[in-house]
Amino acid sequence: MSVGLGLIPFRKELDRLRILYKRISDRIVREMLSVDLVNFSIQDAIRLRRSVDKELKKANDIAVEWSGKNIPRSYNKGVSFAKGWMEKFRLKEDPEKKDIHVNAVEREKEIVRSYLIEANLRVRQSVERWIYLTGEISKALVKVEEFGGGTFSPAEQELILQDIADGVMEGIGRGKITSQLRTTLANKLKGGALIDIKGKMWRMDKYADLVARTELRRTQSEGVKNESIRMGQDLVEVSDHGTECEDCEEYEGNIYSISGEDPNYSFLDQEPPFHPNCMHFIIPYIEF
Repeated sequence: MSVGLGLIPFRKELDRLRILYKRISDRIVREMLSVDLVNFSIQDAIRLRRSVDKELKKANDIAVEWSGKNIPRSYNKGVSFAKGWMEKFRLKEDPEKKDIHVNAVEREKEIVRSYLIEANLRVRQSVERWIYLTGEISKALVKVEEFGGGTFSPAEQELILQDIADGVMEGIGRGKITSQLRTTLANKLKGGALIDIKGKMWRMDKYADLVARTELRRTQSEGVKNESIRMGQDLVEVSDHGTECEDCEEYEGNIYSISGEDPNYSFLDQEPPFHPNCMHFIIPYIEF
């Protein structure tokens, strides 16, 4: 089955989202790296927070605008496909389901917005960790200057980059340690990975792209499913393209009941995409 639903939709819009998020991410990283490690103060922390919050508000606004524009398009693409697929069968609308699409689009927009905004919140959490660590580094560098070395407590060693401890033990001066730390911190942020998802760090643009592509495909499936329901059809078929993916194999090419009430077919417990970058989709299955 090659009907266009297996393709990534709205590529230009996905590119636009990536570019906008990449610009915001780059600005945030520049602000984080611009702090004075030696003289970091409460005022510096406040300034950094304000700057980051301003950028994240832009990201949140983009999430709302982008999802508001593209999620309805994706949903309606699924609806249009299902409608065209079923027209030849001269089916009649289920009068009890005639308003099924009314709230569905708003619900889908809210889901995508919440994913993107939640990711932006995680950026803020990463910045807070950065501010805390920077404060600890600044205090440690003061110790280096005041005492010409010395030792750090176990708690401090856990909080401060190993470069400080190594530098102090070797008798390296504060200026050189500071330079090494700046290099270490710059390398840490070089990729711009600010979003922690289950222990994996993501760049803002990469994660936004992943969410957007996955959710565009999912909302297409939701459109197909709801239009099938509207036309009184309970069965859908999952596309088949010879996958070797373990997540998809059990679903591929099979027919499912949307309601779970059909005695001959299993309940559709999950709609494609079955994982990020999944190319599977569903189509109405008409049984006579």
